[in-house]
Amino acid sequence: MRQTRRVPRPLWPVAALALGLAACSEPEAIDYAAMEGGELQGRAEAGDEQAAEELQSRLDEAAAADAELAQAETDAADPEGAFTTALAARDEPRLRALADAGNPWAMFHIALPLTRSADPAEQERGRMLAGKSAESGLPEAQLWIGRAISSGLAGFPADPVRGMRWIEQAAEAGSPEAMFSAAQLYESGPISDPDRARLWYKRAADAGVPAAGQALDRLNAL
Repeated sequence: MRQTRRVPRPLWPVAALALGLAACSEPEAIDYAAMEGGELQGRAEAGDEQAAEELQSRLDEAAAADAELAQAETDAADPEGAFTTALAARDEPRLRALADAGNPWAMFHIALPLTRSADPAEQERGRMLAGKSAESGLPEAQLWIGRAISSGLAGFPADPVRGMRWIEQAAEAGSPEAMFSAAQLYESGPISDPDRARLWYKRAADAGVPAAGQALDRLNAL
């Protein structure tokens, strides 16, 4: 009896079928992060939990951004009040954030301890922040910078003329302490000017500095 030889079947149809079934069994991944808001909301309302989570995450981010913007507007409208509130609460992260945003009071508050640091890099940052605060018009910072520069303190090169300019700027801004300091420097400092000394003693006395009136009487008696 003749034996019939079996011809092997090609395997590619079977492999193709297996791949097709595998593709059908694994649903295509959905990129919820790239989805438009309307489609995302529709899927969330239809019960898609991942869509609902992504939608809630977006809503939370938007609310946080709105709150941050509102806080920035409030801080800009009342920078001193924002600083005072943060200082009273001893909220150092908030104070640092205000300083980073350019709040003059916060910058000066952060600057002073840095200028006393043993680390030269921190000292330099302190001088930079104090300078920015002074340039922003804060009289306390202007007076501090002026005194430091006049005497060569806090790492500043001594420069009495430049220091006096800062002190007088603070005095012009209404600081009684700066008025008195300017008068003292004009009376007995390296830049002698008795007339300017009398002027600032008078203004300081009018601003309520008792020692200024006494100094003015003494200077007028010479």
